[in-house]
Amino acid sequence: MKKCISELAYGVFNLMDVNCDGYLQEDEHRRLFHQLGVPDSSYSKDMFNAIDINNDGKLSIQEFAAADADFFFSDDENSPYALFFGPLVD
Repeated sequence: MKKCISELAYGVFNLMDVNCDGYLQEDEHRRLFHQLGVPDSSYSKDMFNAIDINNDGKLSIQEFAAADADFFFSDDENSPYALFFGPLVD
């Protein structure tokens, strides 16, 4: 199962990397949520920042894949990766 999630993360990352520079900038990350139908007003830079572990303003594939795996397989509600797909709403 983890292998499938990892392969999915790499595929999604490559689709999101519109400028093909090997990193996701915030606008590319935001675009994913827009394509998923999430209103722009619901997007939070906190989601991007939670994944950007080294705070360089861009997401590497390693940061993205780690966040994806932690989101799906961790029970830690306080993990910064809990925001991978944004905050839960009622």
